Amino acid sequence: SSLTPLNPSKGSQRYKTQNTMASQGQINEVEETINELRKQSGFKSYLILNSEGIVVSSSLQHEKAVQLSAHILDLYRKSKECIGDLCGYDEESTVESVRLRTKGCEMIAAQHGRYMLVVAQE
Repeated sequence: SSLTPLNPSKGSQRYKTQNTMASQGQINEVEETINELRKQSGFKSYLILNSEGIVVSSSLQHEKAVQLSAHILDLYRKSKECIGDLCGYDEESTVESVRLRTKGCEMIAAQHGRYMLVVAQE
């Protein structure tokens, strides 16, 4: 499926797939969640990726979002391998989220179904 820009203006880029299976109710729920995140103090940016690593929605410039998505998916996969090696891997216990924190920034990546939400905050 190909991507179509929803908002071709500068800054934030949002995309939709032409063959989307999501209902309007699910889309509204995602938009509401993003709006709530933006209201939180310290919010910096977000990315939504599909299972193939394609940026579906982002508050970042498209080129930056694509670059970060590759790094984040790699980090997620390696974290999954590491947890499996350390704790034993069970098909029913998958990695739900990865959280990285520094003194100035925190990134949380959470997988839900075929999508991953990544949030950066102060």
